[in-house]
Amino acid sequence: MIAASVFLVDVFCLGVKDALFDVRSALDYERRLKSRFIEINGLQEFESLHPACVRKLIEGAVRYADTLGFSPHADYRNAKGIFCDVDAQACPTAFAYGQHGKPFYIRGPSESVPQATRIVKQLDRVCGTGNFNFLVASDE
Repeated sequence: MIAASVFLVDVFCLGVKDALFDVRSALDYERRLKSRFIEINGLQEFESLHPACVRKLIEGAVRYADTLGFSPHADYRNAKGIFCDVDAQACPTAFAYGQHGKPFYIRGPSESVPQATRIVKQLDRVCGTGNFNFLVASDE
């Protein structure tokens, strides 16, 4: 059996936008979960990271988003259990959040225009006008 956690992490603004935890047979993992994940992400290149650095990156993104008033995806609580006793402090890498010292919100394909509007308004309340950047394409 293989236990897998998947995190969609926005290091620029929202933190953990999506998460899942699943336990499957090795065959089912290869045929369904892994192949679907690769299909969804297309030709993107992936970088291998030590588990301590993965945990540090994800938890840092969650803390950063929290300072902006955003909570991680509801399934994050369950998915983060995959780390068990992995020590994030063992990672020597320093990760930066935001872009050029400011939050940068980019509307994702699963976010509606009203959701994007609420996010931008939240950033305006917390950061103040001009202290964050955003890219929100319309549905047209």
